[in-house]
Amino acid sequence: MPSRRAPIIALAVFVLLAAGAAIAYFAGVFDEKGRFSAKPACSVADPSLHLLGTGYATKAGDGGSCGVLLPGTQTAMMTISWYVGDTPGKVSNQLRERAAGEFREVAGLGDEGYTNGSLTVFRVSNLMVGVAVYPNTGTTDAQIRVFESDLASQLAQ
Repeated sequence: MPSRRAPIIALAVFVLLAAGAAIAYFAGVFDEKGRFSAKPACSVADPSLHLLGTGYATKAGDGGSCGVLLPGTQTAMMTISWYVGDTPGKVSNQLRERAAGEFREVAGLGDEGYTNGSLTVFRVSNLMVGVAVYPNTGTTDAQIRVFESDLASQLAQ
């Protein structure tokens, strides 16, 4: 004769496993891990600089940001800022919050990207990148968009 306790024990084990799985899910155990553990060096942008024209250079700035300098000067024409988050999902949510409003989506820019003209933000894995372009830099919007796209590709490698 089967024990009356067997179904109760089986139910208790099931409830404990389900509770453990729920706790692990909300703790982020199943979240996709990001590829970036630190902000990239400015040199990651160097292979893309030729797309802006000749003579552009990078210079490290405050807080790990990078300035892209006009040819032959120490004058920045754009600033590249980095933010490393825990997971791609969390960074994606932050990116969408920051891009709400006057930004429009840019197809094919990193994992997701948005621009309002002078400011572009995009995500590659758990890295958010902001590119702020200063007015009257001598580069065209098309050159800047190609540079941003190439930079996103460099970061994705």
